[in-house]
Amino acid sequence: MQPAPAVEWPYRIRHHWIVLFDLPSKWGWLGLAVLVAVGITGGWLAWLPLIIVVAAAIAFRVQEWRAEIIQLDKLTIRHARGVKETSVSNALLRIDRISGLLLSQTVPGKILGYGSLHLEAPGNHPGFRDLEKIENPITTFKLLESLMFRTAKDTDPDDVGPDEQQTAPLPNIGPDNDTGRLPSTRRR
Repeated sequence: MQPAPAVEWPYRIRHHWIVLFDLPSKWGWLGLAVLVAVGITGGWLAWLPLIIVVAAAIAFRVQEWRAEIIQLDKLTIRHARGVKETSVSNALLRIDRISGLLLSQTVPGKILGYGSLHLEAPGNHPGFRDLEKIENPITTFKLLESLMFRTAKDTDPDDVGPDEQQTAPLPNIGPDNDTGRLPSTRRR
């Protein structure tokens, strides 16, 4: 494991600007097709609604991208999204709950500097399953890796694992009375 890079805490993670070019949904395509059909069948003024709708969609997408932030500190990872004036969602996950981490980068992602992180944690954490198309994914991966493995002791207070339980030793079974069954506790 390589040492984590020196960063300023809390570490802020943003989505890469490439998310601005995500394709619209099927309803978005349908709306664009209707507006283009109106523009083709009408005069030059019929193109005005298409221009206004496309400009508003671009402005909203940029504002939504600027308003989403992922913040990593030494104990938690927080994901806040949404425009404050409309709707906001916040999610929080303790670092010690993360049990697995997967970094994936495509060729365009390596060239442009973005990637995706997939976090494994017990329970349902929909805001943290996939952190898609984030900036500096390798730095973020190394930071999370160093925070996950900073101590050998499990820091989860709800987890009662084998490191906290004492068990009785297994009974000795000699070669002559090995029947493959558990020993009986009844007296005969």
